[in-house]
Amino acid sequence: MAHTFTSVVILQTVCFDVTLLILLSGAAFALTMNKNKKFHYGDYMWKRIVRLVLPTWIFLSVYFCICYVLSVNISPYHLVYSFTLLTEWYVWIIRVFLFIAALSPIILWQDRLIKNNTVFFLVVIVFFLFFDICTRDSMIEFHSFDFINKHLRQYLLYMLLICIPYVMIYAIGFRITRFSNIEILLYSFIMLVIFCCMCTFRYHVNGEFVRSDVDKYPPHLYYVSFTLGVSMLLWRIRKSIEKILIKIPFTMNCILFIGQNTIWIYLWHVLFLSMTKDINHDFWRFCIVFLASIAIYLIQFSLVKKIILPNLKNEKTKKYINRILCG
Repeated sequence: MAHTFTSVVILQTVCFDVTLLILLSGAAFALTMNKNKKFHYGDYMWKRIVRLVLPTWIFLSVYFCICYVLSVNISPYHLVYSFTLLTEWYVWIIRVFLFIAALSPIILWQDRLIKNNTVFFLVVIVFFLFFDICTRDSMIEFHSFDFINKHLRQYLLYMLLICIPYVMIYAIGFRITRFSNIEILLYSFIMLVIFCCMCTFRYHVNGEFVRSDVDKYPPHLYYVSFTLGVSMLLWRIRKSIEKILIKIPFTMNCILFIGQNTIWIYLWHVLFLSMTKDINHDFWRFCIVFLASIAIYLIQFSLVKKIILPNLKNEKTKKYINRILCG
């Protein structure tokens, strides 16, 4: 919806998507740590590369080959920045996850250092206030790849800045399983109050409502306050949502399948976004992109599970192929 709709109301409503994704990833990391107890940095980084980078590189190879066959003009710089993940294009989120994984020991260290949840949350707010002040003028419009190359150092710093705030959101996700229900509601309320105050101020300054995702690159407090407030609220009511969905036939099976195979569905949706850019009806474009992405992944999933894997004898190879091509 965030990539297909143009309505200000819808875009504002769903702009918590990336924050929720990072928050849930942090919670998943915490559950993994609770289960395994020991943390092996090298193994963890390699698993992140296998599950995130290799699928992305495979998809990009297919995507740019299709563009070449269809005679779509692609800048060589676009190729380079996409494969290196130094881009604001759709694969930028993979860079964020890798950056977070690289800093995972720091996340574990701060979790042991700051025991009190309220103190930790105050540190988060102070961090974003400080980040806002230090990066107030970092919202840069890079007009072309030639322009980027002339300002490469500034561009690379900008790419780094986009990643840093998400580490704090990931740290909240890592700790959220230990938040009490009252704490979650309190912290969510505080963030949404901050958003409302900043939204009111911007309305008076600009004379119109300003969407919070204008502060997404890099994420500033105006963006984070709304997305984190909503994400934490959704975490609080997740069991109530599940109780409703579990009563609808096949719904939970579909959600679990999509949840376990998100990366490839996301990657394929990039292709269909490009193919449907001339469709002016938001809803129909959304339906086409969403359903086509799932459909093509189902074909991929079936080919891997029923044809490729059964014909492989080496168990290690099977494991890697399955991990790379099936979620």
